[in-house]
Amino acid sequence: VRGLPGGCRQGTVGAMEEAKETNNGLSTLNGCFVPCLLTILGAVLFLRLGFAIGMMGLVGSLVILLVSEMVSCVTITSFSAICTNGRMRGGGAYFMVSRNLGPAFGGASGLLFWITYSL
Repeated sequence: VRGLPGGCRQGTVGAMEEAKETNNGLSTLNGCFVPCLLTILGAVLFLRLGFAIGMMGLVGSLVILLVSEMVSCVTITSFSAICTNGRMRGGGAYFMVSRNLGPAFGGASGLLFWITYSL
């Protein structure tokens, strides 16, 4: 290494490793909250809204929709706090939850993700 032009300066390897780490640019809101909320809203509005209005009426349907969205917002917020607690690698949110909370919670959330995305 000493014979090469420019040599190897101290600290360049660490600087190169730090340069490799890139920020994906997704915040908690854009990375987790918005996609989950849009998935929930898409399923409710396009698949179940007509049936709900026919069975309960407009006011009852709006109340149920608001209550379910409040519960979803609390769940998504806590889940996104867990997911943004470290660097996201391959495997997405399932990988992060299973590494932070253990295999039981990771398996349960992975099963729920699979059910959600397959429906």
